[in-house]
Amino acid sequence: MLEYIGLGWLPNLLYNLGKDVFGWRKPLSSEERIARRRKWKPIFDEHIRDHFSRKLRSDVIIRDVKRVDQYPDIEEKSKGISPWFRVGLVGTYHRGILVAFHWLRLLQVGDAKFRVLDILDHDKGDKELEAVSIKAIQLGMIPFENIEDVDFEGDEYYGFPHIYCHFSNKREPYERIAIFTQNQLFPDSLPYYTEIADVESVRKESEKAGIKKPYV
Repeated sequence: MLEYIGLGWLPNLLYNLGKDVFGWRKPLSSEERIARRRKWKPIFDEHIRDHFSRKLRSDVIIRDVKRVDQYPDIEEKSKGISPWFRVGLVGTYHRGILVAFHWLRLLQVGDAKFRVLDILDHDKGDKELEAVSIKAIQLGMIPFENIEDVDFEGDEYYGFPHIYCHFSNKREPYERIAIFTQNQLFPDSLPYYTEIADVESVRKESEKAGIKKPYV
């Protein structure tokens, strides 16, 4: 007679496999997520306001908690996202922080549809398209629950804040990456950001227009 074997071990096995392969970690409870948001949002808001008022640089170093000892070295041929990298800390949203990758210009090609303005190749020399293009910025959205610690003083390599994150979203710290416009109520007021498109839709529309390597 065969003895029944329960499968209570299966979730733990799958978690341990995912933790090693994809950088997963056990999800926080609702109370823990709320506590992280209440802890980090005022701290980051104050830092951003202070740096903006004093016209200081917005650079920060994002560090992977799991690979913390790989800093400051980088294996140039390694695949996947680096264990640390520099971005601009530009704002917060209700769930986390906004970090900037690069500016770009977009052309609207339909209702809420955009493509990249490729001034180096596809749209080179077309001043009319450049005049009607929209200045936009690509931002990563890092939830507060992925932030473990912050060293605002930096170190001897980079004197910018070091933000220690769990790269638990497919080995990345972001929950999403999207395209935003930057807005200001007054010339000297703190900028705020409005999402206009997701990265994948912009990439598809750009490729559809014949742009071979859209920079998004």
